[in-house]
Amino acid sequence: MIIKKRRNIHHTLHQTSGEQVENPILQPVEYLEASVAMCVAKTLDFLDERDGLELTGYNVEVTSTSDQSLRPRRLSEVTVKIQFDDALDPALVKKLKLKAKRGCVIGHTLEHPVTVILLDDED
Repeated sequence: MIIKKRRNIHHTLHQTSGEQVENPILQPVEYLEASVAMCVAKTLDFLDERDGLELTGYNVEVTSTSDQSLRPRRLSEVTVKIQFDDALDPALVKKLKLKAKRGCVIGHTLEHPVTVILLDDED
C-alpha cells in the first residue's frame, strides 16, 4: 500500500500498482500495510511542519511478506520505502527516514510483542 501526500492536499491511499483506492474495502493485511504507511506519513507531516521544511510531497510505500512456515500464520516482514518529490540533501533524507520510522507507534507495536485480548460478552 502507498500513501501519497502533496502540499495542501489530503493523503491518498494507492495500491502498489499505483491505482488510487477510492472505496477502502481492503484485505486485512492491506489495512495493516496502510496503517503503517499512514503512521509514517503523519510522522513526516509533523517533522515537515515542526522543522519548516515545506516538502512538496512524498510517497510512503509499505509491503509485507508472509512466511507460510510460521505457526501461527503471520507476516514475517514489513518493508517501508519513502521517496521525496523534492531534491533533498542526502543527509536530510536519511535523517527524515530514520525519524519517521522511530516516530511510528504502529511500527513499534509490530516490532515488539503485543497482547491481543478477546473479550467475552460478559466482560
